[in-house]
Amino acid sequence: MEPPPHQARRDMARQSLDCRDLVQSPHRQYRRITSMSAPALFTEQEAAQALKVCTRTLRKARQDGALSFVRIGRNVRYSEADLAQFIERSRECLSTSAPARRSGSTRSPSTVFDFEEVRAARGNAKRGS
Repeated sequence: MEPPPHQARRDMARQSLDCRDLVQSPHRQYRRITSMSAPALFTEQEAAQALKVCTRTLRKARQDGALSFVRIGRNVRYSEADLAQFIERSRECLSTSAPARRSGSTRSPSTVFDFEEVRAARGNAKRGS
């Protein structure tokens, strides 16, 4: 006697797959794991630790559009490529950056006084009055 068709298909599927390729779904049916692996996604905390910054800095960069991210439902995740791209965009080279603006002119607009002379002139002015 042959098993029912659905039982035969399940038995054939189990025999043709290596047990490492099987994952049991919530519906208790076996399915094959695809060869495409999902990219590693980091939580906000993990990404902040990897970049050695606080989560607030990371969140601000994301909100400013400087850091790409993946939203899965209400969760925000960062891929390795997103973090690498953020690092490259944030890279600065002092030799190619714009020169720093000077805070003032190079010449001093004030004049230099001899304090002894000024003091003596004030003393003479007081005595002469």
